[in-house]
Amino acid sequence: MKLILIYGPPGVGKLSVAKELKQLTGFPVLHNHLVADLIWSIFNAYGAAHTKDLNSRIKMDVFEHASKTGLEGIISTFVYYHDVQAFAALRSWVSLMEKLKGEIFFFKIFCDIEEHEKRVSDPSRQKTKKLNELGKFRELMLKENLCATIPMDIAPSIEIDTTLLSPEEVAALITSHLNN
Repeated sequence: MKLILIYGPPGVGKLSVAKELKQLTGFPVLHNHLVADLIWSIFNAYGAAHTKDLNSRIKMDVFEHASKTGLEGIISTFVYYHDVQAFAALRSWVSLMEKLKGEIFFFKIFCDIEEHEKRVSDPSRQKTKKLNELGKFRELMLKENLCATIPMDIAPSIEIDTTLLSPEEVAALITSHLNN
């Protein structure tokens, strides 16, 4: 099984890219808010250490089940917080894929700040629980290192600047990397 992990800060376009990638690969998408919103609805403590761990374990169970049931691949999105919980989650996902004899691919997407702020404040985000207030976005970006790249000792990442690219173009780039 191929596990395709698309990461980057809130509002950069991870889900838009994942949806386009699904069209090209046929792989289902487990996007960050499917799990995060579930946890938030129960614990009302989004981002707390215990909820980050639960988020990781839920995803890990889904990845393992997907592999064992014969799915060719799965696409997942996440925000990389560059902390102890994130390191543990990433290491467990990599170990799981090694154990299952699958492949894991990390794609970091990013864009320039002007474009990023346009995306965060896009009206389509108003209908969801996604971050959509510029003030909160700016505060979070200052407080956290959300543009960090996953350390090479965990796994290599392919970085894609999406400033001038459509989600379709980014998905095509990712597909070309998967086929190499």
